[in-house]
Amino acid sequence: MPDGFAEWELVSRKAVSTGNLFDKVRRSFSRNAPENGPPIMWTVRHKATGLVRRLTARTELEARVKIANGLFDTA
Repeated sequence: MPDGFAEWELVSRKAVSTGNLFDKVRRSFSRNAPENGPPIMWTVRHKATGLVRRLTARTELEARVKIANGLFDTA
């Protein structure tokens, strides 16, 4: 992981409700369940500046990569 991730701390994470019942059933039978799970809205704060940013990722690894590369969601 790039060092950029270490400068941020997790404030909150909340599952984003998407899709209908059929999509949820389809995901539950999928082989790659974590990769196909519902997206999660991550809120992080920069430790030095206090800047709060949000991003959407399905896994913690995806969130870490996005944070390290500065790929935050737009306002």
